[in-house]
Amino acid sequence: MRWWNLPRGAATLIAPYLYTQRPITLRFYTSKQTNRRSMPCAASNWGSMPFSGPTQRTRMTITKYTALTITLLLSLGLTAQPSAQTRPDYGPDINVELARKIATAAVAACKANNWKVAVAIVNTHGSLVYYERMDNTQSASARVAVDKASAAAMYCRSTREFAEAVAGGNPAMMSLPGVIALPGGLPVLSGGKIIGGIGVSGVTADQDEQCARAGLAAM
Repeated sequence: MRWWNLPRGAATLIAPYLYTQRPITLRFYTSKQTNRRSMPCAASNWGSMPFSGPTQRTRMTITKYTALTITLLLSLGLTAQPSAQTRPDYGPDINVELARKIATAAVAACKANNWKVAVAIVNTHGSLVYYERMDNTQSASARVAVDKASAAAMYCRSTREFAEAVAGGNPAMMSLPGVIALPGGLPVLSGGKIIGGIGVSGVTADQDEQCARAGLAAM
């Protein structure tokens, strides 16, 4: 029986209990002599029907979210927090001229090996500053390169560290926003401070990282 089909006044009766954990008992009219669609006119032929609010589903939902929260906190506490003390500070965002210089060097290193890649340079907030894609590079690499660069800049570490964390038995790391567990993303540093990130995608993950390091070496 749905609440809107209950006798007059019943909906008002159960409303305070819909989101509580207390079970309640509803009364309904069971007279055989009276049309069940008609309203009750006497109290002598009332039966009872147990009714409880959606507490089981609510408890299950809360339990799932609680477990996920604990897992993420453990992930941050066991992997990110101890090493965060050694992370460099942020500096001013990378400018277009320097971003172009880094990307050009990375592309040149890939061309020397006949590797077709996409290269992305982002600022400290993960926003794209410069992008270059070689002809016939797979389409998916366009997005992957940006994702690698953003993760490296915003988390102040190479994306290889995420890959190693997952391989080491910490898959919850992938639940963090913007994380990509593939080598090829590196933070860009100037004066010991992070000013952006570089991401390369198109060949193997190790080769992507090799090109990214070649780009940083041109600074």
